[in-house]
Amino acid sequence: MAKRKESKPGLPLWYDQGKAAQWQLENSKELSIANHLAVYAENNGLSVRMLKRYVALKEFVDENFHQHIGKFTDQTPYSSIEELLKLHKLNPAKAAQIAESVISGQTIAAGVKHLIELETKDSGGRNVDNTRSEARKAAFQLQHAVVNHVNKHPADFGLSGTWKEIDLSGLSIKPDLGFETAKGKRVAIEIRYFSMNSSTAFFHQALTKYAWLQMSFFDEVYLAVNQDAVDLVGVYEKDFRTWTGKKLNILAIPLV
Repeated sequence: MAKRKESKPGLPLWYDQGKAAQWQLENSKELSIANHLAVYAENNGLSVRMLKRYVALKEFVDENFHQHIGKFTDQTPYSSIEELLKLHKLNPAKAAQIAESVISGQTIAAGVKHLIELETKDSGGRNVDNTRSEARKAAFQLQHAVVNHVNKHPADFGLSGTWKEIDLSGLSIKPDLGFETAKGKRVAIEIRYFSMNSSTAFFHQALTKYAWLQMSFFDEVYLAVNQDAVDLVGVYEKDFRTWTGKKLNILAIPLV
């Protein structure tokens, strides 16, 4: 079986860098804050903008979820914490419910993004609330199922040999998951939960992003959907091929 770079208990690199930058800023007397940030960023191969994001995310976790810091792994991506921060601004209680799962890496950025989308939509009564609750639960089940499927059956996503997650921070269009094999093959996975209630615009939005990912630096792109959505997405497959000239790689994932 292919080997994935295993995560270990401990603080991720972005948190350590944010912590170090924060300490030096608070204790520096020789340089202005702006100059000190520039020097520290250059010494660590980072942009000042990225370093500021690391510091802000580190402070966010410290202030709101200090009790979960011990749940970090060295592979917890900062992108997931960024989405958690956005959700916290919209619904602090909901963010608190999933904080431990996000910090430990069990819930990825895609799952938090879906919650944010649901929070920003207008609710209109009990039936809508029930639908949103069901969709939220299903979306989380799907993103967990996809991660498990990648770990157990990486070949289904074109992964072989030794592979690792890609740092997506520098990409203008980011997939939900990105991997690179030891031979340099780059694979993107976009995760989408669809239902009979999904609008045409939602399908078009997902497929447009998928098309952009195909034109990016990834060698292969997969659209991972819930098993009962294959026929729903398949309706657009012919039009997608006509539009882009490329195949739509759909992988159905059963919810567990």
